[in-house]
Amino acid sequence: MEKGRLNINLSIYIIVAFVLSILGQFILSCIFLAFVIFYEKNEQLTRQVLQPFLMIICYEILTIVISIFSVFQLVIGLDFIIGMLSIGSIFIVSLVFLC
Repeated sequence: MEKGRLNINLSIYIIVAFVLSILGQFILSCIFLAFVIFYEKNEQLTRQVLQPFLMIICYEILTIVISIFSVFQLVIGLDFIIGMLSIGSIFIVSLVFLC
């Protein structure tokens, strides 16, 4: 088992990175990745810690895309409801005038 500059097992860094990504801690993952890149300076460790960080970024991008589509669906749905209400109100107004 290889140890880092702080005399901590390198697999602990990887476990911490994955735990941070599972918990959705984007800022802490950024700070932790910067720590590994600039302090530990281990290329293999940097790659291993970068994987969960990229996983968080992909999750955030997917969340944004899904929310944008849901907003468009909401706008389209509201437009459909408003259109139906206007058609219904025209129908009711025409019935009132005909009677």
